[in-house]
Amino acid sequence: TYIGPEEVDRFRRNIDSEFGGVGIQVAIEKGQLTIISPLVGTPAYRAGLKAGDRIMRIEDISTEGITLTEAVRRMKGKPDTDVKVTVIHAHNFQEETVTLTRELIRVATVLGDHRDEDDNWDFMLNGVEKVGYIRLTAFSRHTSDELRDAIGQLQSSGMQALVLDLRYNPGGLL
Repeated sequence: TYIGPEEVDRFRRNIDSEFGGVGIQVAIEKGQLTIISPLVGTPAYRAGLKAGDRIMRIEDISTEGITLTEAVRRMKGKPDTDVKVTVIHAHNFQEETVTLTRELIRVATVLGDHRDEDDNWDFMLNGVEKVGYIRLTAFSRHTSDELRDAIGQLQSSGMQALVLDLRYNPGGLL
């Protein structure tokens, strides 16, 4: 497969599952740039941005009529650089401007059934019968290390069985 110069960065981000940014998934909903989900542990998550919040401005430039590609381009950037984002919160309709410092965001590809009180994945699906659950969302550069760690946690907890969920996994670096 030929990957042209304009697609190389996107290809590398998909393979590595990491990029410089603020850690939010966004979409255009009803014509407005909307946060679908902040990634746990990222600058956006720590700043309190939530699913449903609407991004009104990026660096004091209106997002009205913005394309998804352009919005993502404005928010991504080199780690340790700032980006100012103005949002209207979905829960109280209050406008807030936050300055987020971009970080190297690593998208987890090894997920559990639920998160514990510290926002870490809990891979034990059933603690009584000691059934572990691991969902692999893609194969990236770090998937094997993450998988090894998850299985190690489960084994140290006495795992007797494991559900390895590969549904909707598009593949990747294998």
